[in-house]
Amino acid sequence: MKYFTLDWYKSQYPDDDDETPEVGEWPDAAHRGYASRLQELEDKLGADLLKLARLPGVHDAYITLVRHDKRRNILALTLRGGDSLVGDFDLALRYHGADISPESERTLAYITRSTGVSGRYTYGPSIHRHEVDRTEDGRIEHRFLFHGGYWFSIACDDLRWARLPRPNHRFPRRFDRFPGGPTTPIG
Repeated sequence: MKYFTLDWYKSQYPDDDDETPEVGEWPDAAHRGYASRLQELEDKLGADLLKLARLPGVHDAYITLVRHDKRRNILALTLRGGDSLVGDFDLALRYHGADISPESERTLAYITRSTGVSGRYTYGPSIHRHEVDRTEDGRIEHRFLFHGGYWFSIACDDLRWARLPRPNHRFPRRFDRFPGGPTTPIG
């Protein structure tokens, strides 16, 4: 993460117990820095990716499915997000020409497989913040920070996404949310 760093996260949740910290300056330097970066990138990212970067309801989304086609170099993520203000939705993300480090892929697998359902409730790490950016060589970089302090990033040549409305926030049950993904522990 470039703006919403792990240190920033720890300052929001000093004991990592997900309790709301005392209200400080808002928006803080991380929010102002990222908003400024998005303004810089308006011509370089395009309207569609800027819309994704500012999409409401991604906070607290869970990963429901990951597919990584290494032969075709496509990584696909599906997130379940939304709230009472924007409605429930799936966010389908497809990264073409995707590059993900082995450590980021292990973290992605851990987060994805740690998410589950108990009755009506979903548990596991959910998204705290995400950043859409351009690298120095012009590629797209999508970075995710999850509750619990987990993070990973994906670089790609092209990122396509769709917001698909859902009737509720009910989480789909699946045997493996990342078929073929790494099984080694993170760390």
